[in-house]
Amino acid sequence: MTDPVLSPFNSPLQNKAALAQQYDRPPRVCLVTGGTGFVGQRLVEMLVERGAQRVISFDIVPPNKNFWRHEAIEYVVGDITDKDAVDKACQGVDCVWHNAAAVGPFHPQKLFVQLPDPCNLRY
Repeated sequence: MTDPVLSPFNSPLQNKAALAQQYDRPPRVCLVTGGTGFVGQRLVEMLVERGAQRVISFDIVPPNKNFWRHEAIEYVVGDITDKDAVDKACQGVDCVWHNAAAVGPFHPQKLFVQLPDPCNLRY
C-alpha cells in the first residue's frame, strides 16, 4: 500500500476527510480552468489527492511560488478567451472543471458575446 498523497496546505480537518477515502476516484486526466484561483487551486489539490494521474491547472494568472509543486500537476498559463490555447490545453483530457471567471485586470477585450440560440459550446 502506498502512502496517501496530501496537499501540504491542508488543514487537519481536510487531511482527515482526504484520508477517509469516501470519494470516487476522479478521471485520469483533468483540466481545471481558473486553476490558480481560490476555488480552482483547491480543486486541483483535491483531484491529485483523490488519485488523478495528471491535473492541468489552466489560468491567465501564473502560479505563485507557494503553490503545490506535485508531479501530477501541470500549470499552464493561458487565456480562456483564446480558443487555440483552450484547444491545446484540452488535448488528451478526460474531463474539464470550468472555474475561470473574469476577475481582476486580466481581460482588456470585450468578454461578452451574443451566441446563437440554441448553441453547443464544445472545446
